[in-house]
Amino acid sequence: MQYLSVTGKNFDDALLKAQKQYGKDIHVYSRRTVGRAIKETEISFYIIEKKDKKDADVDEREKKSIRLIEMATSENPPAKANIVEILSSYCENILLLNDFSKMYVRKALTNLKRELNIRLTKNAPCTEKDAELILIDYIISSVKIDMNTQLRPPRVFVLLGPTGVGKTTTIAKIAALFGMYKDKKLSKKVGMVTLDSFRIGAFEQSQAFANALGFPCRKVENEKDFYAALEEYSDLELILVDTLGKSPKDDTLSVRLKTLLSIPKKKETKFYLVVSASMKASDISSSLSQFMSYEPTSLIVTKIDETETIGNIISIADAKKLSLLFITDGQMVPHDIHLVSSSFILSMLKGFSIDFSAIWGNQIK
Repeated sequence: MQYLSVTGKNFDDALLKAQKQYGKDIHVYSRRTVGRAIKETEISFYIIEKKDKKDADVDEREKKSIRLIEMATSENPPAKANIVEILSSYCENILLLNDFSKMYVRKALTNLKRELNIRLTKNAPCTEKDAELILIDYIISSVKIDMNTQLRPPRVFVLLGPTGVGKTTTIAKIAALFGMYKDKKLSKKVGMVTLDSFRIGAFEQSQAFANALGFPCRKVENEKDFYAALEEYSDLELILVDTLGKSPKDDTLSVRLKTLLSIPKKKETKFYLVVSASMKASDISSSLSQFMSYEPTSLIVTKIDETETIGNIISIADAKKLSLLFITDGQMVPHDIHLVSSSFILSMLKGFSIDFSAIWGNQIK
């Protein structure tokens, strides 16, 4: 099966483009509104590839999924056990399409089969839509959202993460988010601190963001500098700390970072791990292992616009019992940052027949 997406002025326009480019035999499984200034409709669909009859490598799950709707609505539906098997296969394809980990898929399908068997026992309907709703409920319930930080950020807000995930730009976005609220009761007095004295231009980049936003910014190279910065910022309500732009695999840098981050008061300091949505699951796990000694409160996911799936992030967060805080999807400050919400998570999922954008409308960008 080949999965594709096409964008048009509206649904009919997108469908016409898809059929013109790929032929009439396409199967649309979702659509959503995309774009900011100009709204368009993006449809996602799959094409069933014709395979040679002698091809012994045909995926049996795909064949079962294709027959699902016909079997579930026929006058002589299959046996209960077979229905559960077919619906599980159907949902497994959706999970794999979204890049969920094998462990997450296994747990989600175990829950799905249990719920489907309960429905069958009660003679309740068991269609692909019912299976999708059970799966959606499981995914949403597995995503923990750090509402506490969204509403009440700590005074010292430290961002950790490997090189290249966009910590510096994310710091600026968070500064703008909390420091530029129209509601003065929610707005914070913000200051920025960078501990990154290794990457060329790191401080200059932070300072440029700070100047544009109207916030102070300090460069810290040693413990004395950090004490001085905290003293200078004594009247500020939110101090955002950008950490070293080097991998902590280097023992010297690791000790240096640990020493510097021990200076702020523990009661008013929390750590947040920044990961890129385009990172491999193994790389995300490696980053978690490197920074878990800081006991990060939650994850901030960057570069969501550079990937088509979010299953890898949800899987890791679920496995490590970490909540999600922010999602960023571009370089624009302060616009391209979003509070994690169930509607945003659902807007990133593919393969479902339910149109999530139609449910939440303008909540999904």
